[in-house]
Amino acid sequence: MALSVYYNYMCLLKKIYFIVILLFYHCVLLSQTFQIPFYLNKSDSNFFYVTELNSPTYINTSDSLLHLKNGMVIQRYAVFHKSIQSQKERHDQNEVSILVGIAQQQLVVVADQNFNHSFRDDSVYIIPLKSANQSTSAYIQQLPVIHLRNLAYTDTHHTVHLFDAAFRCAPVTASGKPFTDSVQLQQIDYFKCTIISYAYYESVPFSYKGAIYQFRIFPYALTAAIYPKQIRNIHAYAAILFYAIENEQLQLMAYNTLDYVLQNGQGTAFGKDSIHIQSIDFDHQILHFTIDTPLTAHVTIPYAVLVGSYLYQLALHKKTSINFQEKPYTILEFSGTWCKPCMALQPFIKQLVQQLPPQLQLITILNEYSIENAEAFYWQHKPTWPVYYEPLYDADNHTLHHYLNIGIYPTFMVIDASGNVLFHENGIGALDNLCRHFNIPYIVSLPRED
Repeated sequence: MALSVYYNYMCLLKKIYFIVILLFYHCVLLSQTFQIPFYLNKSDSNFFYVTELNSPTYINTSDSLLHLKNGMVIQRYAVFHKSIQSQKERHDQNEVSILVGIAQQQLVVVADQNFNHSFRDDSVYIIPLKSANQSTSAYIQQLPVIHLRNLAYTDTHHTVHLFDAAFRCAPVTASGKPFTDSVQLQQIDYFKCTIISYAYYESVPFSYKGAIYQFRIFPYALTAAIYPKQIRNIHAYAAILFYAIENEQLQLMAYNTLDYVLQNGQGTAFGKDSIHIQSIDFDHQILHFTIDTPLTAHVTIPYAVLVGSYLYQLALHKKTSINFQEKPYTILEFSGTWCKPCMALQPFIKQLVQQLPPQLQLITILNEYSIENAEAFYWQHKPTWPVYYEPLYDADNHTLHHYLNIGIYPTFMVIDASGNVLFHENGIGALDNLCRHFNIPYIVSLPRED
């Protein structure tokens, strides 16, 4: 009898052991690791990204003259400073100084290439005027390329790395447009500056679940080539974008700020999966990341999160808790004024609200860089449904979009009153899928996602 019990007990332990092994093995299969090389791409002449510097650090309003290299003298000019990283990572060579102005009736740009806080010994670049019939792309390619050597950035291990940067630069009018004639040069008294990207990093194609993908990194440089554009005011400048390659065309799948995901370990939505960037080696040009598939498609948001999410409701001008129990189902739209596809959807969102069945409510959450942007949206669109503001970046990551791992915009979720996530997709096509999934009629065809 004792032997029989012991035998049955050992068999049960073996079954449990093999079940644990199978479960562990299954979890391993749900995470795929990649180490993908990337290289610098300077051959794409059609690529450019424009970043505006709107606030000069210094504007010369006196009669004093500044003597530049090669005997050139300048009186009307402005100086811009741009840091590569935040104040806590300051280094003598991670702040770039640029002078733009008019000298001898010509537009000029001077970069402090020696990092000595002076423009007297640096190369002077003559900026051509833009012809009336000249395309923006053709004008940008006509601009001289400015090279900076030995810029510095500090990685997550507090190691300082030196790198070279190249960019194009042009003074623009107060309205942000290029100068087109000499009359404008005589009348101008306020400068803005545009920084135009020159190159980017591009990976070799890689395969995942039978599809081909590629990523691009817009590097630590003054180019600040990053999407969304408004992030130029954030000090973490490196952006990483993942594309699907379909019929030799690139379709954006996911993007994030490289510094941000490295420092916070946050995943980025990649379709129904999630990308986790582990490390990046600019010296050997290797990116290490994993793509994780969720264990289950049925996700439940804890009740404490549902009732404890206090966001700023624009109509009430105060923080309130979102009422997920007002209707049996809640549609959450994560959007932002910086997101062009999100703004293109607004007419259809208004139409959606009018077509909603009684058991559904729509709530929009604007993830913005400032509350002023959210308020401007509210007064422009005058939404008839609840719209909340939530900061896009929070030092403590106490945000609903961070908890829900929202990494690409727009994102639509449908949650029932118990917190069960019944629908979760991103991109313009997500709204179409949502309407078909819940039998919500709409009249106008949705815009295509480029």
